[in-house]
This record gives sequence, C-alpha cells and structure tokens, in this order.
Amino acid sequence: MEGIHCNFTLLGKLESGNTVERSEFQRLTTENINLKKRVSEMKLTPNSLYGKEDKVKYLPEYLTLMKVFQLLELYIPESSRSPIFKFEKLMLVLMKLRLNLPIQDLAYRFEVSKSTVSRIFNSVIHVLYGRMKDFIFWLDGKQLQLTMPMEFRKKVLV
Repeated sequence: MEGIHCNFTLLGKLESGNTVERSEFQRLTTENINLKKRVSEMKLTPNSLYGKEDKVKYLPEYLTLMKVFQLLELYIPESSRSPIFKFEKLMLVLMKLRLNLPIQDLAYRFEVSKSTVSRIFNSVIHVLYGRMKDFIFWLDGKQLQLTMPMEFRKKVLV
C-alpha cells in the first residue's frame, strides 16, 4: 500500500508539472511492470511452467514433475541462507541429472554461488534416492535378455 501511496504522490506532483514529465513517468511505470512480469516468467516456478511444455521439454512433463515435487516437497531441506525455493532446488537437480549442465551454468541460472549449487545438489539427490528408490525396478537377467534388442543380445552376455 505504501508503494501505491508513493505513486499517487508522485503522480500528483507530476500533474502540476508539464506533460513531458507525466508521459515519462507513465512510460517508466509501464516499463517497470513489464520487466517485473518478464522476470517472474523467467523463474522456474510451478506457475511459470504450467501450460508451457516447451519449458519442460527436456525434463519430466508438467504433471509428472508436479507429482514428483509433491512427493518430495516435505523432505527437501529449507535454508534461511539459500535464496532458492524447494521447487527450484528440485529443478536444479533434475537439470543437472538430465542435461548434465555444468555447476557454473546452474549457478548463473539460479543466481547463486557454485558452492550453493553443490550443496543443494548433494542434499536433494539424497532426498531423491531415499524417497524414490522403491520406484525403480530392475529386471532379472532372463527378463533383461528377453527385452533386449537383437543386436545387443548377440554381443552381451547376461
């Protein structure tokens, strides 16, 4: 509410000024609103990804991603030192696993240090393992042999 009051005060002062000042104020206000919208769309939040499958093209589809997040959310550690939310932490780890992005790249993308990226990765990967290990099923040798492509069957002994 204070920001709105400030804008009204400035606008009131500008109304007594010239038209150029008023139009410049309006232009800057509009630009500020547009930039804030663009910045919020660039962040990796559930809302920014909803309905935008191209943003999760190399990651799990949106609904799967949200189910995984719901499963893990309570277990992903929070830190007052980290400016990254739980969902962003999961995204950071999935991007590292799926796309093999360098730590420096992830640090730039999430606007944190390389050591913070490493800390987040290590803590969340342990959560992933602990909570998701029961979802991974390994085929026994016979089943693996039956489902293996013919070219591999010729060359691989199981």
